[in-house]
Amino acid sequence: MKHNIHSGTACYYEMPPYCNILSAIGEGAANARQRSELLKITGMQDRELRKTIEFLRRQGVVIISDEHGYFFPADEAELRSYITQESRRAESVTYTLNSAKELLRQIKEDQ
Repeated sequence: MKHNIHSGTACYYEMPPYCNILSAIGEGAANARQRSELLKITGMQDRELRKTIEFLRRQGVVIISDEHGYFFPADEAELRSYITQESRRAESVTYTLNSAKELLRQIKEDQ
């Protein structure tokens, strides 16, 4: 499956540390890399690696992470599975956030 590593006019895959990460990530769950492997390959610290992957994702690069590790989707099924996983995660965060907002509303009413 073709993955988009270009965003706008910037080619992030050509610049370190992005190129190091992108070239280390395989296509499909069978070629996934655990974060510990990526840390060794890139020489990055854990937080730096996670922030860089987050940046790439926000630039439009679809990097899946699951129990296999990090990988590009190889097919529609992997992409759909990732979308479902992330949608459930977002839903869970929304429920938690709504509970906090409700508590805040109650606190304001009691004042």
